[in-house]
Amino acid sequence: NRGPTGKSTAVVFCHGLMGSCANWHSVAADVSRKLPALGAAVVVDMRNHGRSPHSEMSVPHTAHAMALDLAHWADTPAEEGGGKGYHRIVLLGHSMGGVAVSTALVTCAYSAKQNVTTGTAFGGPNSAAAEANIQ
Repeated sequence: NRGPTGKSTAVVFCHGLMGSCANWHSVAADVSRKLPALGAAVVVDMRNHGRSPHSEMSVPHTAHAMALDLAHWADTPAEEGGGKGYHRIVLLGHSMGGVAVSTALVTCAYSAKQNVTTGTAFGGPNSAAAEANIQ
């Protein structure tokens, strides 16, 4: 993580349901090594996974809640571990992480220049908009 400078890009890796940020460490390291101009390759622990705070089930564990977490990260200053200040943020998500990425792009006041989802099952009221957004 080199931080935001000028026109730097942050690539954010979001894991699947049974995963944690550890699933993406080697990929993020390869991306950083192969793209030295990149501002940051960020691996996140999604809500209630890995090292993120674990809470009782009374706290929502929905795609929208995880999307809000991603939007919050994007609006948090880089000095505090967030993404604010990057010229561009690219979101990559697998499975549950992909649903969170798509939901963030459809329902939050957040616009990434690029996003990639893999192994993502769409469904629900926003599925058509999410599918159109990643094509």
